[in-house]
Amino acid sequence: MTAETAAAPVAAPTPFVPLAKSARTACYVERDSFYQCCRELGAEYNPANEVPAKCQNLRAAFFTACPATWVKHFDAQQETLARKVKYLAKAIDGKASTAAGTLSGKSQI
Repeated sequence: MTAETAAAPVAAPTPFVPLAKSARTACYVERDSFYQCCRELGAEYNPANEVPAKCQNLRAAFFTACPATWVKHFDAQQETLARKVKYLAKAIDGKASTAAGTLSGKSQI
């Protein structure tokens, strides 16, 4: 066999090591801080959108404290939550406009 046709050795996969409780707690704190910053600025964070300037340091800390797969998962959760909130707000607005009576409970008939 030549060097070109010899198969390269395959590295053994890295074993999964769960995060310690203190590391998980630190991850959750950084996650909550980042998403809270986005909410306070009125920005719905979406990975396709740019991170608000005031929250960029928190996003970096979030990436440092959490595994990349967790960050991806938390971002997906935020997107799902934002869709649910928009759907519910639209449904509530639609029901309120077609409901009989007013908010005081008296009929307008």
